[in-house]
Amino acid sequence: MLLQATGERGPRPGEPTSRARLDAFGRAALRAVTALDRAGRGDASGETQPPFAGETSGIVTLRNVLPDWSVRLLVLCFLLPALMASLDAVFRARRRGLAIGPWLLWIGCAALPAVLVWTWLRVLGMTGALPAPPGPVLPAALPLAGWEAVALASTALGVALGVLVARVATRGSSVARRNASAGGAGAAAGAVTGGVALLAWAANPYAAALLVPAAHLWLLAGMPQSRLRGAAGWIALAVGLVAPALVLAYEMSALGLDPAGLARLWLIATAGGHVSVWTAAAVGLLGGSAVVVARVLLKREKVAAAAPPDKLLTRGPATYYGPGSLGGTESALRR
Repeated sequence: MLLQATGERGPRPGEPTSRARLDAFGRAALRAVTALDRAGRGDASGETQPPFAGETSGIVTLRNVLPDWSVRLLVLCFLLPALMASLDAVFRARRRGLAIGPWLLWIGCAALPAVLVWTWLRVLGMTGALPAPPGPVLPAALPLAGWEAVALASTALGVALGVLVARVATRGSSVARRNASAGGAGAAAGAVTGGVALLAWAANPYAAALLVPAAHLWLLAGMPQSRLRGAAGWIALAVGLVAPALVLAYEMSALGLDPAGLARLWLIATAGGHVSVWTAAAVGLLGGSAVVVARVLLKREKVAAAAPPDKLLTRGPATYYGPGSLGGTESALRR
């Protein structure tokens, strides 16, 4: 195990060593070894307890441990309104006879490129065409040869194949999906986003917390009676992507990588089996939901642009004459 203060990047070449930092890390290493040694000893009954078996699982905040169960409960409370609203939107759209199944099929097929890319990367990793280290490795520590770079670039074929298969699978439902702004598309996108967030919550509440804004805002932006129209709708769509984008930006800052280096890091990690197929499918479903919401916003703008201007409406029937039209009021009398 390597203890260092510079994270995954390591110290710069020729960087001097601080005596105070060396003493602090030495004490930390000694206490960690002592704790592990004492936790592994057997008790009076002869049973051996695993290290830190009785510790509370959570994160340290302000020198206190925030338990995972409290974070899980808090995230669920934030997700429940979006889940209930998405179910109501689905059933309301079905009562109105709107098409929801074709949109659900389209979003499901949108996950095919991500799943095919994951499958192809795993094949490359298991066959040795790409290096498959036991843990994520920075690109600077794992240079790729010419043929390895070609194998990594071949993942674009998986994306193209997935898009082609998705288009063929959804060709028969194109007529039912013609009117994206009617409400069925928004209900389907909201239901899929909420369902993915709920599944992520069951596995990792911290990952589900990143999807809470999207679960709320994308559902509201896709509804036909929503006030999130025009620029407000596009802002709501972008805000749903802010939290995952901030995580990626933090990874690039912490690891000293550019977007291309971060993408290569994740692709190599996927080839090594450190990214599950469920994660790839969730990313594909969320991407499909975002595209559906964008289609709803575009269709709504086209409908608004093609609509005729509003006509002036008079109050009452056409034969109605208001007070004073036939005289008899002070304003109609001659002076």
